[in-house]
Amino acid sequence: MRTASELLQILRGIKMIKLIGLLLIIFSGLGLGLHLSAKEKRHLSAVFAIEKMFNETQLMLRYEAVTFKELIAYLKKSSQTRCLEFLQIDENSPDLRQEIIASIRLNKDNLYEDEVFQLEAFFSQFGATDLFGQIALAEKYGENFRERLELLHSESRTRCRLYNSLGILGGTFIAIMVI
Repeated sequence: MRTASELLQILRGIKMIKLIGLLLIIFSGLGLGLHLSAKEKRHLSAVFAIEKMFNETQLMLRYEAVTFKELIAYLKKSSQTRCLEFLQIDENSPDLRQEIIASIRLNKDNLYEDEVFQLEAFFSQFGATDLFGQIALAEKYGENFRERLELLHSESRTRCRLYNSLGILGGTFIAIMVI
């Protein structure tokens, strides 16, 4: 038979395990909120890089007559666009355009569906017209992504705060329900 002091120590140990479990639940909620917030920030930086890609494309076409292959090689190395995963393909591919489109469809940059569609449309049409048509095409899609970036930038702060708050509050709520 156990004494009262032994039973009291066992109860304290159980309470300590419960407390640790509750803290783990709260911190996992916080971690989920931080993860979603970071994902939102990565998406914003990808859209920013795509907008810069269109700017760089326009400049390259206006002031330097470059081939499609040279343009992609430059964009892969540019400090503003090298973070884009869909550009990280083999430049020596026989059908570079289709390789890029296939890479865009893999969506490693975590883009929204309409953004993937716009990039696919751009790379499908790019190079099919004369120089001025290509510049106009880059301007059109660049403007679309510029507007998208402004919208995302204004929403991003609110979403990040919301994700962080909901994560900690959700974890706390579950921890209270477990008690």
